[in-house]
Amino acid sequence: MRLENEDLARAFALRNRATEMQRQRIEALYYLEVTGEVYKAIDALRHGRAWKPASFRHTTCSDCHPHPPASQSRVREVGIARRDARAV
Repeated sequence: MRLENEDLARAFALRNRATEMQRQRIEALYYLEVTGEVYKAIDALRHGRAWKPASFRHTTCSDCHPHPPASQSRVREVGIARRDARAV
């Protein structure tokens, strides 16, 4: 058994100590990676569909991207400037 699978097997054995969300992820990964029972993994993830949006940490664009996306008007201005520069 690979080390990752051993870790998943241990996590699966201790899953009752985890939160509901963590337990469902552990079960899904265990069934998918260790036993290969794809349908059980799917069932574990389906139960996760009932998670409430409030249980996820809200992230803003600045959390994911170091630079905020440019506004559409600014993108349009840059496009016009490039077109005009090529015309010269």
